[in-house]
Amino acid sequence: DVVWSNGISLPGSFNIDNKHLHQQARFSQCFNDLGLSWVLTTETTRRRWVGGQLQESLLDQVLMNNDGLVTGHKMSSPLGKSDHTCLVVNLGVSNSSALKNEIVQKQLWSKISLEDILEYSVTNIDWGYTSDDLDVEGMLKELNVKLIKICDIVPTDPFYENNVPLKSPWSSSALKRKQKLKNDAWKNFDCNPSSENFSHAMSRQQIYEDENFRLKLNYERKLASHVKDNSKAFYSYLRNKRLLKSGVPE
Repeated sequence: DVVWSNGISLPGSFNIDNKHLHQQARFSQCFNDLGLSWVLTTETTRRRWVGGQLQESLLDQVLMNNDGLVTGHKMSSPLGKSDHTCLVVNLGVSNSSALKNEIVQKQLWSKISLEDILEYSVTNIDWGYTSDDLDVEGMLKELNVKLIKICDIVPTDPFYENNVPLKSPWSSSALKRKQKLKNDAWKNFDCNPSSENFSHAMSRQQIYEDENFRLKLNYERKLASHVKDNSKAFYSYLRNKRLLKSGVPE
């Protein structure tokens, strides 16, 4: 009933004899009264099959009180069995505690044993000082160089700067193939929305989600069963599950 592309308008909605349309008009007018504007105008955010027919509508919306808050948006595949498409919104805001999503190499100390570190430090590091006349600062510098050499043997993996790994720890080549098939199926449906393509996309998505859930469950069971022997991996996984790692400044 709301024509977002032309602003909020409900033809005939102010007819007081039609209580339903009148309530819609009052609700819509609240947006203008509050000084809110909207992002979506002609997109489709909901697709569903009713009585053998495909229904498409702009049911979801993003409202803002400043046009500079949203710098862009794009539509994505729905999650699970939802008939609502995902909406990814780029916000033009930041805070001092926010980290850029740049890729960095992070050392994984849980993937190297204490025995390997000790063996390397004994066989490859000369723990003596170059001179007996070194002062404290000189000794600390030489010791720091030796410790850096030990750190260099620790395995690394690519991470985002907010400590989120680029790929799930339970990811596999088979899971990546299923994810690609799912994404391709939804792209095909977006280009040609038919009942056959919709059923195919939903089937591919269910296959991917089942495989992802199975691998994730096995990975978490393995972590929990080895928590006494490898507690670092267990608590590192828990830390990466945190959504907020620092407070928002006042």
